Amino acid sequence: MRKNWKKLAAGILAGAMALSMAACGGSSDSGAAAGSSAAASSAAAGSSAAASSAVADSSSAEAKSKDGNIVLGACVQTLKANVYTVMRDSAVAEGEKEGVDVLYQSCELNAATQKNQVETMLSQGIDVLLLEPADMESMASTAQMARDAGIPVITMEMGIQGFKSDLWLTSNSYDVGKQQVEALLNEIGEDTKANIVLFPGTVGDFVAEEISQGVRDAVAEHDNLTIVVDQAVPEWDRQKAMNLMEDAIVQTGGDIQAVLANNDNMALGARKAAENAGIADDIWFIGADNDEEMDQAIIDGKKMRTIDKGAVEQGRRMIEVTKKLVAGEDVTVDEEVDGVPVWYTPTAIVTPDTVEEISGPKFPNLFK
Repeated sequence: MRKNWKKLAAGILAGAMALSMAACGGSSDSGAAAGSSAAASSAAAGSSAAASSAVADSSSAEAKSKDGNIVLGACVQTLKANVYTVMRDSAVAEGEKEGVDVLYQSCELNAATQKNQVETMLSQGIDVLLLEPADMESMASTAQMARDAGIPVITMEMGIQGFKSDLWLTSNSYDVGKQQVEALLNEIGEDTKANIVLFPGTVGDFVAEEISQGVRDAVAEHDNLTIVVDQAVPEWDRQKAMNLMEDAIVQTGGDIQAVLANNDNMALGARKAAENAGIADDIWFIGADNDEEMDQAIIDGKKMRTIDKGAVEQGRRMIEVTKKLVAGEDVTVDEEVDGVPVWYTPTAIVTPDTVEEISGPKFPNLFK
């Protein structure tokens, strides 16, 4: 991960908009969305049914555990993406084993909603707050409310400007971008020329910019690779990625050898556009999340790869860190970024040779 995310965040919006306009004629779309991820390097997540019964809605449930368990309040950006339900289910399953009750709330990218959710959880009495900020620039006062109440704060995926959390739990998004380029080179070699379409997530999103910059920097190291289109996709959306891929095909005359998308949804949307144009079999599509649909495509032999970002392990680590913070114990730290301790979740390239090992615990039905 590149250092000093606070300075980076201030320049993301202007820089990404300028780059998108230069590459594709401009875009006025803006917003905030989280990059998604999925993994299987640890214990399998609990079933969705079990998780649904174990996850309390903090708007209607008493937070303080009646059986004396520790209570983790988790406020995340979204639960619409598969990776987030995998992460939630993993946390709930691990919590059931370790005596931690998990309250999981999604604000669906609305910062005002997230602030209200945090305030409700604090009033109900949680022991630890995990926050994936819907807006990294405006959540400092909300996080500070938890700290003032003596409640440890874990940030996930991105930090909060003006606030130093007790731990930042994340995959290394910059390295994910570099791994996408590595995955492509593993398939085409160092000599084959490749024109690349890069689809970052929403303009202004920290994770999107980190992954995308990892791609750009890695591509710059290889003379055989050229980014011909660099276009942000609002809300990391599959349909919008499909539409933008249609534009990219027209813009390049179909001379595209690879699509590198910040998440699997966008990679799948781009592939659909290429299928409609009759050129999908000529293009490598590389995403990030390790979602089930992408795994199935890899198993089926399609020219697709993904980066596993550790969702199962990240869910497990939520519980481990929660228990340590409540007990006053030291937590695992890989490095500090602007004074915030960071623990990186392992990432891995998913290929036909590794898909069962990595994804089997998460999607066992794919391998029966």
